[in-house]
Amino acid sequence: MVDKEIRNKIKKMVQDARKALLKEIGELLEGAFGLHKDGTIEDISRLPQIKDDQNVIKAREGFAYVIERETVAGSKRHEAVERLILGLTFTHLNRLVALKLMERRKVIRETVSRGSKSNGFVHYVVDVLKKTDLSQLDDIDIAYQDYILYQCREVAEEIKVLFDQEDLSSYVFPRPRALKAVLEIINNPEIDNIWDFDETIGWIYQYFTPKEIREQARAESSAPRNSWELAFRNQFYTPRYVVQFLTDNTLGRMWYEIMQGNTRLSEYCEYMVKPRNEVFLQRDEKPAAQADSFQVPFREKKDPRLLKILDPACGSGHFLLYVFNLLMIIYREAYDDKDLGIALQKDYPDKDAFEREIPRLILENNLYGIDIDLRAIQIAALALWLRAQREWVKIRREDRPRVRNAHFICAEPMPGNQKLFEDFVSTLKPALLGDLVRNVWEKMKLAGEAGSLLQIEQELRAAIQEAKRKWEGPLKPVQVPLFGKSEPRQLSLSLSEIKDEDFFKEAEEKVFSALRDYAEKVKAENHGYSRRLFAEESIRGFQFVEVLQNRFDVVLMNPPFGAASLPSRGYIDKTYPRTKNDVYAAFVERILQLLHDKGFIGIISSRTGFFLSSFTKWREEILMKESSLHAVADFGFGVLEAMVETAAYTVEKTPATGRKAVFFRVLKDDIDAKGEKLLEAIQNAESEKRFDVQLDSFSLVPNTPFSYWVSDRTRNKFKEFPPFEGHGGTVKQGLATADDFRFVRVNWEVKPTDINAITWADWLSVKDGNIPEQQNVFVEQTTNKRWANFAKGGEYSPYYSDIHLVVNWKDEGREIKNLISANGRIASRPQNMDYYFRAGLTYTSYTNLGFAPKILPSGCVFSHAGNSIFLSKPKDLMNTIGLFNSKRLEYFLRIMTDRRKWEVGYVQNLPYPQFSISLKDLSIKTVNIKVALYSNNEITHVFNIPSLNKCLFNSISEASKNIDNEALLKDTENGQLQSKIDNIVYNLYNIDPKDRLIIEPKSCKQGKALLQE
Repeated sequence: MVDKEIRNKIKKMVQDARKALLKEIGELLEGAFGLHKDGTIEDISRLPQIKDDQNVIKAREGFAYVIERETVAGSKRHEAVERLILGLTFTHLNRLVALKLMERRKVIRETVSRGSKSNGFVHYVVDVLKKTDLSQLDDIDIAYQDYILYQCREVAEEIKVLFDQEDLSSYVFPRPRALKAVLEIINNPEIDNIWDFDETIGWIYQYFTPKEIREQARAESSAPRNSWELAFRNQFYTPRYVVQFLTDNTLGRMWYEIMQGNTRLSEYCEYMVKPRNEVFLQRDEKPAAQADSFQVPFREKKDPRLLKILDPACGSGHFLLYVFNLLMIIYREAYDDKDLGIALQKDYPDKDAFEREIPRLILENNLYGIDIDLRAIQIAALALWLRAQREWVKIRREDRPRVRNAHFICAEPMPGNQKLFEDFVSTLKPALLGDLVRNVWEKMKLAGEAGSLLQIEQELRAAIQEAKRKWEGPLKPVQVPLFGKSEPRQLSLSLSEIKDEDFFKEAEEKVFSALRDYAEKVKAENHGYSRRLFAEESIRGFQFVEVLQNRFDVVLMNPPFGAASLPSRGYIDKTYPRTKNDVYAAFVERILQLLHDKGFIGIISSRTGFFLSSFTKWREEILMKESSLHAVADFGFGVLEAMVETAAYTVEKTPATGRKAVFFRVLKDDIDAKGEKLLEAIQNAESEKRFDVQLDSFSLVPNTPFSYWVSDRTRNKFKEFPPFEGHGGTVKQGLATADDFRFVRVNWEVKPTDINAITWADWLSVKDGNIPEQQNVFVEQTTNKRWANFAKGGEYSPYYSDIHLVVNWKDEGREIKNLISANGRIASRPQNMDYYFRAGLTYTSYTNLGFAPKILPSGCVFSHAGNSIFLSKPKDLMNTIGLFNSKRLEYFLRIMTDRRKWEVGYVQNLPYPQFSISLKDLSIKTVNIKVALYSNNEITHVFNIPSLNKCLFNSISEASKNIDNEALLKDTENGQLQSKIDNIVYNLYNIDPKDRLIIEPKSCKQGKALLQE
């Protein structure tokens, strides 16, 4: 296991090697190749020492191509050079690390562990260079460099994405001194143990981009500004236990159901969730309408060679590494199965030969990885290839199966060289085929930004359908102007050469075939290095499009969180209107399109989507109607090396109606213990961390939050009682000035005569709980004064808090209402002005301490941060303030949001009971106690006498002690009153004692006793 100590070693190694290589590559490009940091390339006539070096000439051509490609995409030339240096650095580090890992796994002879003294190099000198020993070499450093490139060529056929000899990194090799320095870092004896772990390569990927660069990027822009930023801002390695949980409950679960429980995976997949009383249905057997058992629908058997597993944001391939382990078991079981074994045994009569082929079959048939970062694809391809080599460790290298066609694809735009592209399109016949290819080319511009979210296959189908529609129908008539020159009309598609509709039936395949053929043709013709790079990038683009033609059985992912990159935002907003508010939500919607029916998604993401109202459509339409949750681990903070609360969950592509899901709550467990605690809860069906939930019951609560930890009885209260909005009153958001520094003051900063009056006298005489009628209407006379009292939420203070702010409301806020932003729009937001100056309740919309409504006197403007509550029946105000400050009501809020941000919509939807038992007297006492506590403070509206004047004392310290004791007594009295209020509220809602124990687990002794009974 890669623990924190090992991770820290990896991190230091990566950062030291990165620093050394960055410096070396930067100096090489400028000093040896004539590429300056600003992107200018020195004329070769001024560099006589390299003008005849064909490798240098080829590299310079490649630099020019890369810089042009990046500038076409919107980068500045110096930025293109920076990314070029970074990419070359990462590739060289990856190659050296890969060679180290390969030699540790006995795939190759010792190559880098002792530098030029490595025994593999000695054998190379003797066997390949035909020298008797190292002393016969003219330049040992050059020979060692050639040897490393030789080793790269040896494995390039199987891991081309990392070891491609035509990649620019093969022409820009670190000089001997720098190479030795990097090898010393990698071969440090103190980190020797890191090379034993398959996970090491993944941590190298994560730590390559320093934390400081991520933080700087986030500080400069809340959303990623390009695909490069999107990639490194989301480089977070998924812990092993999360990978196991998601894979065990997707691929593991699928095979478990296929084999009806008779599989080794039942024990191997220790994180697999097995519902209570599980019963497997047979073919054509329908589930019973009412059953105590968990009925598992029949699942058809499937040849393992046809199983397709995708990671659409694969990073270093951590998910797919573990999937590999499960597939090894699946293939072996399928070979011996009476149904599945028929085809496998026919193709592989010799079982030993079949065993030898399994790793190759897995890489060529089952595993697919996509990422927007080519560096990640390099890492993933290497990691999976090394995993296959581990299975062949007892087979001689030359006898091992060759992996010819692994599926690790970089989602990147088609090359941007317009001339080369037009050369290609001009060769296509009929011309419409060229139009369709041009359409794909154009759409692919966003591939690097949107990645797997780009629905390129649907875009192409739509273009084909549009072409067919135009071919079948007449051209639309257009009104010709009577005067003036009409604009020339041009067909957007070349339809004249299409003779029958057969073209459209095969158009999609014709497009892909044309793209593929062209790329291979350019590569074969070898017309210059830049054209070869163009062909390689074209092939990668076509591979991305082709992968998206597949349908998958399982998709596993740790997708980006947060906002889409700026270039892709318009596309994602248009294409994913239901899930556009966060990239991970859009990923779930997209991946469902790529799944077979009854296929599985396993994802770790932010947990916000389970609760926030802005994700309602995602929950109700995507996760309830189009799919269903199966197993959920609610982790909270600490799982990823990012300050984000996460959940890991599996989703099956089948509607949620009538289905159950199992949730595990490990929010409060120590970070290092979450995996262990999750496993304990999975293996103990009676664990207090486990919640089996009927998914339909989530819809009982407005906006369908996934409040899995509460009972159906509690959720049903939202149906049993009407919402506050429209039945008890209304909740409103108030004024957003857009510039508080300009418009807001504390009340002692301005003249008292310039502030409108608050009717505090009426509030202090609230003995009967009635609100004088004049407090519910607009106070007209206050508009003549410049400053109005401003309720802006304030600190946590239930029932009462002094209003200490004022806002410039001269001429009904004319200055605020006319505040113009830099883009020429109105900046302020004076909302719900009809409710300004009315009496009611107000609360801070965001606080960690809880929901705490307090008195809002008449004569106040309220803000967007101090949402306010207005009663339909003023006589219910004291009942409502007691109700809304109860533990029960905050618990209802936590069911809807599970965050301490009390948006207007949540409060509007609170269940509102009839006050069959009055809270008024208790609430009045509580308010008056709070007012008394404020009355000693001379800067409050209710100040009446200094504290020191309220009692006799012999010394200041004695007086201070008396004041503290009095405050403590009042707090104690308040607590007793609140306890009585809480008890009444529980009765108003008919709360079951079991549910009360959940709400107040530490304080509800009566609930505990009843539960034990």
